[in-house]
Amino acid sequence: MRRSFLDCLALHLTRGKEVALQHDATVERPVHRELTRGQIVRIARIRRGWSQSELAKKAQLLTRTVSLFEQGKSVGRDKTLHKLSVALDIDPRELM
Repeated sequence: MRRSFLDCLALHLTRGKEVALQHDATVERPVHRELTRGQIVRIARIRRGWSQSELAKKAQLLTRTVSLFEQGKSVGRDKTLHKLSVALDIDPRELM
């Protein structure tokens, strides 16, 4: 069975434990209840071998913005989420 990108991220983050998924009919996508948006960005960045600084440059953001977002200390505006999703090649709905 082939796993989606976020399923792989979830397994990596939870060290192999299965992550409970629920289907959100309003958005037509699975919702990862145990992953925060910051964790999704962090894992995607690390899988690409990028530092926070490299991601910030690719997304045209400040390194501090990326750091605060990954730590969950910043929610991130729609524009920021879009820039991160484009830089990481992630569906923007995964960060909304």
